[in-house]
Amino acid sequence: MIRAQLLCVFSCLLAFSACKNDEVSSYRTPKASGAGSGMPPMSSEMPSSGMEMPSGAALPTAPAAVSGAIKWKTPKGWKELSPSEMRTASFSAEGKGGLKADISAVVLAGPAGGELANVNRWRGQLNLGPITEAELAAHSKKISPGGRPMLLSDFVSSELLIDNRYKKRLVAATCSVGGNTWFFKMTGEDALVRSLAPSFTQFLENLRFSDAP
Repeated sequence: MIRAQLLCVFSCLLAFSACKNDEVSSYRTPKASGAGSGMPPMSSEMPSSGMEMPSGAALPTAPAAVSGAIKWKTPKGWKELSPSEMRTASFSAEGKGGLKADISAVVLAGPAGGELANVNRWRGQLNLGPITEAELAAHSKKISPGGRPMLLSDFVSSELLIDNRYKKRLVAATCSVGGNTWFFKMTGEDALVRSLAPSFTQFLENLRFSDAP
């Protein structure tokens, strides 16, 4: 009788142990998300994108606050869009056949990588090879819209990058204001961007900065 009771108790203990093992094996650990990793989000708008940064160098970042730092007039034919996380201002302009040009204003703290690095990054976006510091003057020019010094770069792809039918042109103007670097960029189909050159210049001339010297 006692032996039978012991066997019964032992069987119950084995069953209980099996149940606990089943619970552990079915437990799933959720995968860690990017949140809390301590790494800042990356964006294609950042001039550091595609640049080789020196070991240990910090990536360019947006200033702590730029609210009200800049004012502009939207040129006729441009459509103002909602700004994004990186863009202070965003616009589009439509041409023939539904083709559109994308125009943006982005501000980053400090020199934001430097002129040559940014010019080569833009060339890379058009599948063009990099240039050297000595060649920079031949591929960009100094302008002063509204009396403010800026560097203007203007490149067109050698390949048909838009719908495999059109070459892509990129025009970018940069300037330094209050220790920050501003980027004003227009990209789109070659002929459309060239036709928008006067309105892009007008846009630059009408820019007003609250922290201008």
